[in-house]
Amino acid sequence: MNDLARRIFFALALIAPALAAQDVLRLALAPVAEEGRPGSANEGLTSDLAAQLGRFKFLLLVDRSKTKELLKEVALSESGFVNPATAVKSGEMQGVQALLVATASKTALTARILHIQSSRLIATASVAPGDAEKLSAKLASGVETFLARENLKSMRNDNPDIRLEFSVQRRAKGGGRLDTITSAKEGKARLGDTLVFSFKSSRDGFITLVDLQPSGDVVVLYPNDLTPDHKVAAGVAYAIPGAKDTFEITVSEPIGRDTVVAFFTEAKVPWLDRVKLEGEGFRTVKESERLLATRGLKITATGLKAAAWKSQVIEIDVEP
Repeated sequence: MNDLARRIFFALALIAPALAAQDVLRLALAPVAEEGRPGSANEGLTSDLAAQLGRFKFLLLVDRSKTKELLKEVALSESGFVNPATAVKSGEMQGVQALLVATASKTALTARILHIQSSRLIATASVAPGDAEKLSAKLASGVETFLARENLKSMRNDNPDIRLEFSVQRRAKGGGRLDTITSAKEGKARLGDTLVFSFKSSRDGFITLVDLQPSGDVVVLYPNDLTPDHKVAAGVAYAIPGAKDTFEITVSEPIGRDTVVAFFTEAKVPWLDRVKLEGEGFRTVKESERLLATRGLKITATGLKAAAWKSQVIEIDVEP
């Protein structure tokens, strides 16, 4: 990481998390720095990268004059110290949500995208020297996953009149004790562990489970090809896989954050268009439809009466 990136990352790390769901990311592109040359800027490569990023509709590059103003506020004093409140305010005033910092060397072109308000690393990538097209595609994939995850996480409806119990039981690879993960606290799982998703509602209705995996894949866990009817009875416990099922759900690559949302509705709701799903067993949203699918979920949710549905979110960090 170059000196500019280190200072910016340190400054952003001081800012409290405040992520909000969104469909477009307003992105500031810092000039591409030359490794080993403090203060340098590769204008040609910066312009090339900006043009390549412009191919993606969910990325909105802010004007370069706004980027310069933000960089002044964020990280570039001699001491490297920045006032977090000023940095956030500047970002909001400039209409910036995230900052892309890139470094060019003789061996690679690397970049990372940082969320202004939370300091969270949204995306990172490294490609062959000068390959701005491939770098932009890798970064865009990470941003798309970030936006889809924020869409899912924002779909909360804590209806006190409906009791929805949702948990994940994790068994370590090779057996051992069973851990329970709930929405109250982020959980952890390792490659090779097995998972069981359990749920129960206090009312008759329908339950849908949607899983946004670390890879960015959006998977419908319930209903599925083995259990196409997702109608549930009040007070009855359900599980995937169930006691009679002959399959297991095993944690596999890649590592990262897994977000699972459980939706309960009194009436049957077509959360996802089956035309946009592919595969067998647990169907997956087509790669080209991921962001659109999660946006569609949000739109569907806004059309429901608050008293008729409830949701819970569980996040699991997948580790090696």
